[in-house]
Amino acid sequence: MKRFSFKFIGSMLISGFLTGVILNVLFQFTFEEIRIDPENKQLPLMLVVMVIFTSFYVFFAIFYAKLFARYFKAREFTLKYGREFSFFRNYVIVAAAAIGADLYYLYKKSLPFFASAYEDAIMRIKIKSLYKDLEKKELYELEQSYEQLLDIIKIAAIVIIIIQAVAVILCAKKIVRAYREQKSILLSL
Repeated sequence: MKRFSFKFIGSMLISGFLTGVILNVLFQFTFEEIRIDPENKQLPLMLVVMVIFTSFYVFFAIFYAKLFARYFKAREFTLKYGREFSFFRNYVIVAAAAIGADLYYLYKKSLPFFASAYEDAIMRIKIKSLYKDLEKKELYELEQSYEQLLDIIKIAAIVIIIIQAVAVILCAKKIVRAYREQKSILLSL
């Protein structure tokens, strides 16, 4: 059992880390082109990007777990009978926590992008050289829009973290089934 556990956990850490780094870089690149305006026109696009990237994290967590469970069992590394569900349940709980922590980290890392986009929007309004009253009105609307945008993104991040955690945890049975259905490669030779 220890050999399966060590090999599975080691493989998951390496592949999960590499996949997480790649997805984090891609995720941060998507927020570099954000433009903030009083109407929050890009808010739906930002929410869609968050949902898509979360689904990638969940997909890879489950895909790698099924892949490595089958791979190591096929090579005669097994868990004690009856321990499969508890082992993979613990894996999915840790995976859900790691994905949630990573998404929270990405939310914190995206705040400077939002602040930069907000400063850019302020400069665009000031460059228009509008009347002072109209400029103050637009700056006030922009400030309200920015605060609303941050609140919506924060709430969406929390909801998405909860949904992805539930999705990963519900897939424990699929991982156990993949593990149990895998036969030894020695039996097929």
